[in-house]
Amino acid sequence: MKENYAPWEIDVEAFPKKGSLDDQLKFLLGFAILAPSTHNSQPHILFEPTQ
Repeated sequence: MKENYAPWEIDVEAFPKKGSLDDQLKFLLGFAILAPSTHNSQPHILFEPTQ
């Protein structure tokens, strides 16, 4: 796999449950960097399903 795709290789099972808060936050930042920026936003339609 190309190096630029490495951020998508997150193993959620590797979350440091018993790790320090610092370690847990660093792990979660791996997901945060995948969020779209304001310059790369996609229009989304939100709706509430009717019953």
